[in-house]
Amino acid sequence: MNAGEARTEGRPRARVLLLILLLEVVFQAWIADSEIRRNVYLICYALMLPTVLLLVAGPVLKAVLRLRGGELLFAYAVLTISLPVAGFGAVRFLVPGMGYVPHAVEADAGLARFLPAWSGWPVLHDALPIRLLYRSGAPDWSAWRPPIFFWSAYLGLLAAAWMGIGWLVRRAWIEEERLAFPVARIALEWTSASEPAWRRPGFAIGAAIPLVLQSLLAVREWFPIVPAFELKAWNARELLFPNPPWSAIPDIPVGFYPMAIGLAYFMPGPVAFSCCFFWVAIRLAHVGGFALGLGQASGGEAARFPYVPEQGAGAWIAMALLTLWALRRRGAERTPTERRVDRSVAIATVLALVSASGLQAGCGVPWGIALATVAVAAAYMITAARVRAESGAIWTFSPLGWTPGRVALECFRFGAPSAGTVGGVALFDLVHVDVRGQSLPYLLEGFRLGRDAPFRARDLVGWSAAFGAIGLALAWWFQIDATHAVGAAGAAANPYGLTKVRVAWQSALAAGRTDRPDAAGIGAAVLGMVVTALLQWGRARWIAFPFHPVGYVLGLTLTTNAFFVPILIALVVRSVVLRYGGADLHRRSVPFFVGLVLGDIVVQTVWALIGRAADAPVYPFLS
Repeated sequence: MNAGEARTEGRPRARVLLLILLLEVVFQAWIADSEIRRNVYLICYALMLPTVLLLVAGPVLKAVLRLRGGELLFAYAVLTISLPVAGFGAVRFLVPGMGYVPHAVEADAGLARFLPAWSGWPVLHDALPIRLLYRSGAPDWSAWRPPIFFWSAYLGLLAAAWMGIGWLVRRAWIEEERLAFPVARIALEWTSASEPAWRRPGFAIGAAIPLVLQSLLAVREWFPIVPAFELKAWNARELLFPNPPWSAIPDIPVGFYPMAIGLAYFMPGPVAFSCCFFWVAIRLAHVGGFALGLGQASGGEAARFPYVPEQGAGAWIAMALLTLWALRRRGAERTPTERRVDRSVAIATVLALVSASGLQAGCGVPWGIALATVAVAAAYMITAARVRAESGAIWTFSPLGWTPGRVALECFRFGAPSAGTVGGVALFDLVHVDVRGQSLPYLLEGFRLGRDAPFRARDLVGWSAAFGAIGLALAWWFQIDATHAVGAAGAAANPYGLTKVRVAWQSALAAGRTDRPDAAGIGAAVLGMVVTALLQWGRARWIAFPFHPVGYVLGLTLTTNAFFVPILIALVVRSVVLRYGGADLHRRSVPFFVGLVLGDIVVQTVWALIGRAADAPVYPFLS
């Protein structure tokens, strides 16, 4: 180990911390401007555009700032952990949700039942600040202070819990199970001290493909005469299967996202195969249900068959429980000091989750439902981190519709829930409706980077917490300002944030419409738990067992649904490479696929900057 690496294993140098601080400010401002005003998404991918830009600029930054050893990767890791709080399932949904009921009650009279409870919640209350939020105008910061403080406390408690969970599972996932961590692998390949990917044959070709194809699409957005090949997914179901019973298949997205193909190449074979298998199996279930008189055409409860979101909820909870159960075997391998530290971390994690539940209870949510909501949210986060660690999960979606709040309402209530309970659950589901704004997957990828970089895990945790707090404050500032500039409900605003606010409320309302739990949905969730457990048992019992539970877990979400074709392409190519070229050809092919990933992200970043400079709309590369 050279001197630079030795110093990196000490405390981070001031120049590295100043670089992180500067980029935190710049990136948070950029995120708010792009995602709210310009419909350009920067941080919804597993690899975020701003932090990839830092990676790509790394060789220059290392020379100019004289960075040592793993300092660039340390800065990258801290920023990937601190930036998501600005995204989906955090500030990005909280801001447009802070006046939703009074704003939307004119269009939806059913929301009027929540107005009496609204005055007791940590939201905007007065008519003027609410009108300014949705129709544009200068923000009333005095009205915003109470919601900002409350929700910052809630997000902070969750972040503390995620750090505790990440600390507890990191050694098992990284050192013992040696999970693939495809997202971290991209960063390690790019920054390799011995042979970085950008210097190896194949990288330039891989990067050139998205550079050319995506740029043609961006230019065609401005000049329609320019020919271009569409890479975004389109629904081929009507073309392939226009008639029953095959028309019961909900959709067949066909897309060729370069980044998705590149990341999927680093998926372990069983995971990629299982993603494809269960994608097909779920669609065949729709066809079989139609033949039996079930599915969307049947109406009533049968229209929900095969209960994909409900199965997904059970599968995600089961995956988390199996992950925690596996940790019980680690006791004998730890030193007494490590046991004491882990015990303290576990206690602190539980206290953070209970405290988060207490904030919900303080808003009128019954303690049982509050505890259940936070427990399910924690289970979803553990599973999100697990599937990211095993598959890369280009997008990481939790079960659609069956949010933690809805699961808690369905399973832990007695009789019809009150308006205050349903509304309180909907309000907190602004955070839990999406997992992409939470830090746990990025934290574990940071721990994986730290194994090779090297930097200390405790430095990563400490500085990520510090810059996470700074990033949270900046996210509130920039996003409230950007939202007020265009109006959350204005024509110039990106509608996605307000759309997800509606989803959170609709999910809670769906669970609160009757005085009885959703027996069919709960049954489907139990089925999802059983299938996940059986798949895990099969993998533990038989070495050649072909199915992986991560494939089933992802197959029940939008992740595999959107990226089935890229995963299939990567699986076929990887199988051919290993079959006919062996491990040597596979190693030599890696730079090409790193180029596909980074080239795609960089070209999207460049066009986002061009659009910002020209103040012009940019081709939506994602959707």
